[in-house]
Amino acid sequence: MLRPSVFAMAMLCALRLAGAQRDFSFSETRLGETPAGFRSTLSGEGKPGTWKIVEDEPQPSLAPTNAAPPVVTIRRALAHLGTNVADEHFPLLILTKKSSLILH
Repeated sequence: MLRPSVFAMAMLCALRLAGAQRDFSFSETRLGETPAGFRSTLSGEGKPGTWKIVEDEPQPSLAPTNAAPPVVTIRRALAHLGTNVADEHFPLLILTKKSSLILH
C-alpha cells in the first residue's frame, strides 16, 4: 500500500518542479556584468560568489575528420566565477524582481 502513495507523491513533486522552469536570455546584458534583478548570496561558509555573463563556446563534437566543419554558435551564459574551495560553500544567485530577461 505504501508504494502507490510514494509514487503519487513523487509524481506530484515532479509536476510542481516542471512548472517552476524559467528561461532567460542574456543577449542584451554586456559581457562581464551581472544581470540586473539578481542578488548574489550563499549558503555555508565564505563570501558570496561572483556571477558574470560570459561567452560559452560549445565543445567540439566527435565527428569524423572527413566531415564538413560544424557550425559553431557562441552564446552568452551566466557563469559563477568564484574560487572558494571550502567544503561548505554553496553560492546562490537569487532573482529578486521580475526581469526583462525572462522568456515567456
